[in-house]
Amino acid sequence: MKIRLGFVSNSSSSSFIIAYKTAPAKCPTCGHIPIDLVELIERMSDNNNQVNAKDEEVLSEIEQDIGRRQNDLLEFRGRNINDVAFPQFGKMTIAEMTRDIVNDIKSSEELRNKIQQHIKDGDNIADISISYHGTTLNTIFQELVASKHIEVLSSENE
Repeated sequence: MKIRLGFVSNSSSSSFIIAYKTAPAKCPTCGHIPIDLVELIERMSDNNNQVNAKDEEVLSEIEQDIGRRQNDLLEFRGRNINDVAFPQFGKMTIAEMTRDIVNDIKSSEELRNKIQQHIKDGDNIADISISYHGTTLNTIFQELVASKHIEVLSSENE
């Protein structure tokens, strides 16, 4: 899993795993209620803007990813670490590929632990995709992150 923060310019959309409160907190001073980004994306859902998974489903997908990556490691058992891992895809050795897979597993486990803590704290989790080209939704997303109404736990370009 490659984790990037923010939008990537050569991509049509970016995927974010976010944590947010169930009901947006009302400002005690002015009474303003922030936009519920997940609800907005669900209403505007298309191929580039969508809610991919929520709460325990996000956690389950991460657990499955960790399992797949652990199985990938098993494929290299008994092979010479200096051999090319997959010659049809390049010259990366088994040692290099193993290092990358172990780092991916560690990153996924750290993300899983963050998500578990947020769920324990009563937060909601969502895996969302936002089009790079949709300026309104991008602006709303950036404002909600800046105002700490949502927290970005991970980000990838698609």
